[in-house]
Amino acid sequence: MNIIYLISKIITSPGAFMKGFWEHITCRLLKIDLLSRGYLQNNDYCGHAEHSLAKSAPKAFLTAFLPWLFQNVLALAFLGASVLPILVFGIRGAGESSFFWPQILFLFLGLSMLCNAYPHYDDALQNWGLFYHRDALLYAQGEITEEDRPAINPVPPIARVLFAPINALFMLGAWLEKTGLSVLLCFGCAILAFALR
Repeated sequence: MNIIYLISKIITSPGAFMKGFWEHITCRLLKIDLLSRGYLQNNDYCGHAEHSLAKSAPKAFLTAFLPWLFQNVLALAFLGASVLPILVFGIRGAGESSFFWPQILFLFLGLSMLCNAYPHYDDALQNWGLFYHRDALLYAQGEITEEDRPAINPVPPIARVLFAPINALFMLGAWLEKTGLSVLLCFGCAILAFALR
């Protein structure tokens, strides 16, 4: 277990919980079996709804994309509520308005959502494997046998090209999240933005 990953999830627990919730909803919609119902666990699946692997590239992509989309929309709503008083009313400090502390809370919640927006590293890896290595990843993990092979939909080359940027973004974001660097990046950018205003 990566202790830095776990600490980053504890610091950003509202975002970790919401990410697990969105993954849970997505798996239910796509009829993917959930293996664990706890979102805040004391292991590498903290902030993640543990589920069985998707057997097709579209399902694997949607299990990564939909929670990412919902999490980013929620993050933008919180960040908008945090930044709006600065842009509209010019509120800059605790002495200028009683809305300062809720503004800080919304900022924290928005950053917490952003830090946990990307898919779990295993999901991103499986998504990449299904798009660019067809069924090699599932064979390597022992998830499918020779009989299951025709059930896997091969991804057309045009889809591989069109989805390459978002899949690369998922891989990078999942790696940043796995190493705990997403928390440092998000909060570092927020501190820098407030220092430069």
